[in-house]
Formats: sequence, C-alpha cells, structure tokens
Amino acid sequence: MKNIIRTRPRFILGTLISIILSLFVLSCTSHTSRSVANLPENLLSGVIHSENISEASGIAVSKQNRDIIWINNDSGNRASVFGVDSTGKQEVQLDITGTENTDWEDLATFQFEGRSYILIADVGDNGTSRKHYTIHIVQEPDLSQTDMPVHLTLQPKWNITFTYPDGEHDCESVAVDAKRQQVLLLSKREEVPILYQLPLTPKNQKQSIARELGPIKPFPAPGQTYFRLIDLLGYTSQPTGMDIAPDGSGVAVLTYGDAYYYPVAEDQNWVDVFSLTPSVISLPLLEQAEGIGFDNSGEHLFIVSEKLPAPLLKIDIRPFL
Repeated sequence: MKNIIRTRPRFILGTLISIILSLFVLSCTSHTSRSVANLPENLLSGVIHSENISEASGIAVSKQNRDIIWINNDSGNRASVFGVDSTGKQEVQLDITGTENTDWEDLATFQFEGRSYILIADVGDNGTSRKHYTIHIVQEPDLSQTDMPVHLTLQPKWNITFTYPDGEHDCESVAVDAKRQQVLLLSKREEVPILYQLPLTPKNQKQSIARELGPIKPFPAPGQTYFRLIDLLGYTSQPTGMDIAPDGSGVAVLTYGDAYYYPVAEDQNWVDVFSLTPSVISLPLLEQAEGIGFDNSGEHLFIVSEKLPAPLLKIDIRPFL
C-alpha cells in the first residue's frame, strides 16, 4: 500500500481519497447529529458564525495580543487570516498581500528576536501535483490600542519556498520548534506518516529542500463506532494539524477522530519523540477536525472544525502533563 501511494498515479489516488472523505463526511452528517448543542459544555469555548471563516483549517493562539486566536481557511479562499476571541467572535481580518491561498492548511505562532510572528503553511496537495510549496511568515500586529473589529493589510516578512527530497506530499500538520529555529512538517496521505524539517530562517531566498527526519508510528484509529468504515479505509487517523507547546515541552497532533499528546524531553530529537506512545485526547464527534493549537500557558488545546457554525473547543490537558 505504501509503495502504491508514493508512486505516480498519486493524482488519481489523491482525488479518490478526497471523494471518499467527502462522502464520509456527508454520510456521518446524515446519520449523526453534529449540532453544537450536542457538544459537552466543558469542552466548548465558543462557536464561530462568521461567514468569512467557513472552511477553518489552521489555528494558532496569538503571542502578541490577549484573547486573539488566528484561524485560516482552506484552499480556494482569500489570502487572509482571521482573528477570533475565545467565544468565536471574529475581531480581526489580516489580508496577506503578495500571496495566494493555493492550499493553506496550518498556522503557527512563535517569537523570534523579540518579535511575534504568524506562520502560514501553504502546503496542502490533495492531488500530489504541486511543483513547490510555500510558507509565509508575517509579523503579528499589536492590537492593544486598536478598536475592534479591525481589517488590516500585511506583507510577509519572509517566505520559505521548498520541495521535498522524495517527490510531492500532501501535508496539513506544520509546527515551529522555536528553540531550534526549525519548521516541522508531517505528511498526511502516506500509510506511515513522514516527518520533515526546514530551517525557520533560510540563509538565502533560493528554493529549499525539506530534510526527511524519518517515518513515525501511525496514529491509532479513533474508537467511536461511527468512524469504523473510514477506519477500515485507513484515512481518519491521518494527521490534520500539529502544534508545539510554547515552552517546547510537548507536541500535539490532531486527526479526524482524536488528538494525541507527546511529551518532549530537553534536546530530544523529534523522531524519538514520535516513537513514544502518546496520550490519547478523546474528542467529541466533529464535522471535520482540522486545526489544533496550544494556548500560551501550554495547559490547554484549542481545536477547530470546518463548516458553520464551527465549534471552538478548549481542551484541558493538565492531566497529561
């Protein structure tokens, strides 16, 4: 299976996977209530109603502004990042000039040389047909003296254009290792996910080649019975989001079913981290779980799903720390 996935009818295979996932979402929606009202109140931070955020894909908590959570839309939408508060109310729109949302899949926030930044990962590739991928880095605006809501225009401070050493890959999970000044990327479509690394600040503007760190253990399929068909097909356990704790002490990965938390020891390499057995963070049934991000304390995870109204979950992970 792995060899088939990584050879050249990958465009056809990627298209078939997308169709299967779409049918899966439709079938689950028709058989199981997905309304926000059915979600546990202790997990629900807020609800996103803004029509501007109808296909939430990535999420990252602001390092610069209190009670602002950045969210981006999936492919084909405007090149914008939206800021919501913890209730899900849209407060900010950032239009990113000089970019195109080919397939923005994930966000990350980090601090570098005393400033706060947002990483925008244009790395999705459902058909495994892209010639290159791009990561945009924009500086977070200081909104402390700004009346909300606000609409701003920003330019990237720098971009990272790259390819993989072994061909095209779909990816939805990107995180920043601020201590080592690295960007981590976790492939999605392979039977065994592959971890890659890029320098956060390339030495030049030439196209980079991501470094393959190695395969990691596949994530277990979720235990809920309404996922069983898709589990047999092997897709719901694929990673859809990733984030590293602000102090680097842990990493969280989201799949279509559950989330997983891995502790990180000082100077531990990432392949060893992912060789550990993670703590399973069981999630309620969501329309399509897409984005995950730590809060600034590192004690909670925000999780967002596609489609409106979109629940904004806040998960207490202190029992796993």
